Amino acid sequence: MRKCWRGALGNYADGQQQGEMFFIRFADDFIIGFENREDAQRVYQTLPKRFKKYGLTIHPEKTRLMNFSPTNKGETRTFDFLGFTHYWTKSKRGLPVIKRRTKKAKVNRVFKAIYEYCRENRHLPVSEQWTELCMKIRGYYAYFAIPGNFKFLDQVYHNACMYWYKWLNRRSQYNSYTLAGFKDLLKVFPLPYPKIIHKNV
Repeated sequence: MRKCWRGALGNYADGQQQGEMFFIRFADDFIIGFENREDAQRVYQTLPKRFKKYGLTIHPEKTRLMNFSPTNKGETRTFDFLGFTHYWTKSKRGLPVIKRRTKKAKVNRVFKAIYEYCRENRHLPVSEQWTELCMKIRGYYAYFAIPGNFKFLDQVYHNACMYWYKWLNRRSQYNSYTLAGFKDLLKVFPLPYPKIIHKNV
């Protein structure tokens, strides 16, 4: 597989470009960054042909050439990759930095998944619901707990609490828990609270 990717990149895999470049790959998704616009345009035009040589194809809707720089004002300044929206902002010192937040469509899918779990499993014993719900929440934290993305993690926690409370009270025609009673329940069956676990890259 590495040979295929190296061959698909051609001379650029050997550093034969005018400016600096970087290559980031996760499974079959990748980003190539170039300092020099001409390098980027050349690779963008030749990459589909080189991939075809190795029996690979470029996804026409997911592939694009863009100018992603802090000084770029005429084009989009964000892009999505691996479930995150990457965007330019300023550091506390006023310097341009790249930060990441959960992609909007992914946010909606995560919240919907938690909501549907609580709805569909509301008749299970509370301990079983809690165990599975905690596993789901920790799974989201494990992937999305990167610097600058705590707001989303906090929303996951609070929405999970809200959805669980709602559907526990839909198990019969009578409410199972008052708000105070649900808070007491969380003391016995606490949902995992988020924290940043990944370092900046």
